[in-house]
Amino acid sequence: MKKKLLGAAAVASVFTLAACGSNDEAVINYKGGEVNKADVQEEAYEKAGAQIAFQQTMNKLLEKKYGKEVTDKEVEAEVKKTKDQFPDKEQFNTTLKSAGIKNEKEFETVLRTQMLLTEAKSAKSKVTDKEIQERFDQEKVEVKASHILVAKESEAKDIKKQLDDGADFAKLAKEKSTDTGSGAKGGDLGYFTKGKMVKEFEDYAFKDGVEGKISDPIKTQFGYHIIKVVDRKEKKDFTLDKEKARIKKALAEEKAAQVNPNDIYRSLMKEYDVKIENKDFKDAFDLDKQEQQQMQQQMMQQQQQ
Repeated sequence: MKKKLLGAAAVASVFTLAACGSNDEAVINYKGGEVNKADVQEEAYEKAGAQIAFQQTMNKLLEKKYGKEVTDKEVEAEVKKTKDQFPDKEQFNTTLKSAGIKNEKEFETVLRTQMLLTEAKSAKSKVTDKEIQERFDQEKVEVKASHILVAKESEAKDIKKQLDDGADFAKLAKEKSTDTGSGAKGGDLGYFTKGKMVKEFEDYAFKDGVEGKISDPIKTQFGYHIIKVVDRKEKKDFTLDKEKARIKKALAEEKAAQVNPNDIYRSLMKEYDVKIENKDFKDAFDLDKQEQQQMQQQMMQQQQQ
């Protein structure tokens, strides 16, 4: 979404030429002729007018619907956070220009639109008390485990046999595991809660009564794991009252990331009864058609691979 907004801002800046001087004012001179504002505007309108009309409409509707939820102070704070990532103002401005943004003021406008869209996504991402409780229960219990990861089931079975015969788990992890990060530490993964590992791994690691035992080979998308659960415990001083706000925010952000912006745009167009007066702009507002075309393109690309 960010790239689209930046692109729209860049092309939109072309249209601002109309606000300054007459349309026959030259923007480029060459021997024997010139390119004037009207030439640029006409070309830009034909190529990107519909897309900009759509984006400007959505920007206005987002502002109308969610404008009160995003304060100027919040926007200023986000601008400052972005600026602080650069060593100096010159590099910040250079980056803006390379993205098609004229100045900091225009960047504020682009950023505000992004924040409005985020607010719209959050509004569609309600979090229930049940979901908060489930995430709390997941995070409260943590296990400490080690594993040995290999590509082939036959190799995993051989390693399991060696372990059953008394081989040292840490030594085999260092020698055999394709997970070199944990392998260098004897297979140690440290403590983790549910949601951190792939499902098949967690199904075993969080099972009751597996502490101190060594699993049979467990297949995941990464290969075959031999898992040894070392410890299982509940976090101290970890209460729902203390963690509820944080968990709610995290869940809302996760849900918001899954929201299709087009669903928000469809809702806004319906709520505010958007009518496309220019027939040349209709395709830009036909989100169903665009999504179908994208799906067809993706299918064709997959078939060509």
